[in-house]
Amino acid sequence: INMAHGEMVMIGAYTTFVVQQIIRTSMPGLFEYSLLFALPAAFLVSGAIGVVIERGIIRFLYGRPLETLLATWGISLVLQQAT
Repeated sequence: INMAHGEMVMIGAYTTFVVQQIIRTSMPGLFEYSLLFALPAAFLVSGAIGVVIERGIIRFLYGRPLETLLATWGISLVLQQAT
């Protein structure tokens, strides 16, 4: 049970925004194609953070759904405050 799924979407959206802003300021001629760079970056960043969360916290809680729920809710709070 993952209560931090919305925050993972938020991380992808924030990554997309940051990549587009970097392209807008450093390479304005490519801004029309910035979404082509931003979307793969969003998937990679969100996926990498998801793997870190799974390998660092969730894997130790397999078989205990209530504790998994509590841990991912805590991760959700941490990610909200971090952004």
